[in-house]
Amino acid sequence: RSWQARITEAWLQGLAVELPELRLRGFIPGETLAGQWFYESHAHRWSSTDGRHLLPGDVLDVVPTHVDIAGKFIDFAPAVMSKA
Repeated sequence: RSWQARITEAWLQGLAVELPELRLRGFIPGETLAGQWFYESHAHRWSSTDGRHLLPGDVLDVVPTHVDIAGKFIDFAPAVMSKA
């Protein structure tokens, strides 16, 4: 199942996200965006080779990839990057 997440921060390491519906915060590692996506440090965003952007405030569908119950943190991957 995928969930809607709002991007709160964009770094070279990846994207910080919040899932308001679940009251959770998590992270999308940059390596899950690798391929046609690259980080633009001057704009603090991830951009694709076809002109799309991922930046704070954007919403995208994500799926969990790793759950740290003790740390109350979850790693996510984009569900479908073609919709971003």
